[in-house]
Amino acid sequence: MMLLGKNYQENRRVGNFILGSKVFDTEIIWPPQYCEKASEIVEGKHIALISASHLFDNPLSENEVTEQIKECMFLCDPGPHVIVLVIQPEDFTDVDDKRLDFIFRSFSEDPQKYTIVMKTQNPRRAWWVTPVEKNISKDVIAECVRFQFDFNSGCSRSALLMNMEKIMEENRGNYLKMEKFVLAPTEVQHHEESTAQKNLSITNTIFKHKGVHKYTWHQYTLGRISMIDFIVVSSDLRPYVLDTRVKRGAELSTDI
Repeated sequence: MMLLGKNYQENRRVGNFILGSKVFDTEIIWPPQYCEKASEIVEGKHIALISASHLFDNPLSENEVTEQIKECMFLCDPGPHVIVLVIQPEDFTDVDDKRLDFIFRSFSEDPQKYTIVMKTQNPRRAWWVTPVEKNISKDVIAECVRFQFDFNSGCSRSALLMNMEKIMEENRGNYLKMEKFVLAPTEVQHHEESTAQKNLSITNTIFKHKGVHKYTWHQYTLGRISMIDFIVVSSDLRPYVLDTRVKRGAELSTDI
């Protein structure tokens, strides 16, 4: 599950409510500049939650937002089954709306089908928010009208989990994918072009697998991934290659 929202304190408050435990510190002064992951057994179900409030930071460029989304997708590999959008209707500006649209357009499917809107109140409401900016949130909420809750009006955890189950059932257990995440990076594309000129084929990128079965280098603390090892065969032997898949095993720490 991915938790989106511009107010990191409200995100953490909702995250603690969903997991039924104070796993996120709601008293921190400075918002985290990275994805946060926590998991708990809730009503007999294992729930992994990725909080990504930093995606709405205005200083971030679109390229930086894309990289941050990649890290979030890596942490919830193969992808989130549900997005919980934590929104403060009185403080959702045109800039926020454009950022949300960019985030949603990063996914390969219609993210509204996977989204639950959780309305909360901004504890530190900005006095400069204009009525025009306030109304922008209505369009966002309307797109997810079937799945929305008001956190400050006695929201039920059981009802929320029931709606999550319904979303997963309606989407047949599918999860959101990120087109730019599942495609080979620019460097890999360069190698593919180079090998093609030499009548060779890279088999790593041919077969569809989860990210953990495609990438051969992981930097877990920052959520970085890369494909640094390639399986190359002569193009005339390519039809005989039935599969190429990374098999996870012991960490040998061979990098210097």
